[in-house]
Amino acid sequence: MKAEKEISSCRTIIQRHFGRRCQLREYKVLLRKTDYFVADLTLSNPSQRVVIKLAGPNAPISSSFDRTFAINQQVWKQSGIPTYEAIAFDMSHETVPYRYLLMSHVEGQLWSDIKKQVAPEEFRAIYRDFGWAVAQIHSISYNSFGEIGSKGEVIATETNYASALSRRATQRIRNPRHQEMFLSLLQQNKGLFNEINSPRLTHEDLNPGNILLTNHDGKWQLAAVVDFDSAWAGGFESDLARLELWRGMVGKGFFEEYQTINPIPVNYPQRRLLLQLLWCLEYADPSQRHYQDTKRICGKLGIAPIVFNDEF
Repeated sequence: MKAEKEISSCRTIIQRHFGRRCQLREYKVLLRKTDYFVADLTLSNPSQRVVIKLAGPNAPISSSFDRTFAINQQVWKQSGIPTYEAIAFDMSHETVPYRYLLMSHVEGQLWSDIKKQVAPEEFRAIYRDFGWAVAQIHSISYNSFGEIGSKGEVIATETNYASALSRRATQRIRNPRHQEMFLSLLQQNKGLFNEINSPRLTHEDLNPGNILLTNHDGKWQLAAVVDFDSAWAGGFESDLARLELWRGMVGKGFFEEYQTINPIPVNYPQRRLLLQLLWCLEYADPSQRHYQDTKRICGKLGIAPIVFNDEF
């Protein structure tokens, strides 16, 4: 029944945007969570492939597709990185019982799916491509820090990065105790962030499931960076800190290429642990692997290990 509702909604959406003769020939589910659905659709009349995201009222992801659309437009127009093109969105629930975002299809395979197939020496070129792409994202600047609104503007603006980061942490750390602990640490170390005064587009979710690679003539290369749902006008070091925490996301060639476009401040390592801790507390996965990563960061910060449960 759930699948029928999703497919019926997809048919309604594609005919709304591509005409009543448009037909859904095939679909492939890319992700399904509670009341949340991402699929690759193959269409006819016109013949093309698109990707669609549907989010109902009980979706665990906030799914502000209007702001994702606006951010994608900025990336599409202001950077040279390969990504999808956002085609349409609707937040009203009036056409179908979902919020939705319709995007162009990008040919490629997820980094997470092919990383074991690629020889270590081949990854150097991938790391260079990726370093260039991340630096291009960070070249998009704003007048203030804060969340990005549905028209691409910064809302709830802050001129001080530490204040903006505090607001961001309050919104994204669900456990009140963890939230209080992080805000206290940030307050104690806010002087470290004084030199961060240039708000940049910050993706915040450059994980292996959001990076597409493609093979041309036997060589793997970057195909696209996708999923800007968590992006904001922040401090670009946050992306770098998270990438360094996630296994295998940076390697030889990444930082060399990155810094040809966007130099990294010499004091970045002093801020890195706090930025990594924020991700640990946002994600709050009770798995042993996440606990060990968080424990290691807590040890370097000189604080007690943090324990997660299934709820937080």
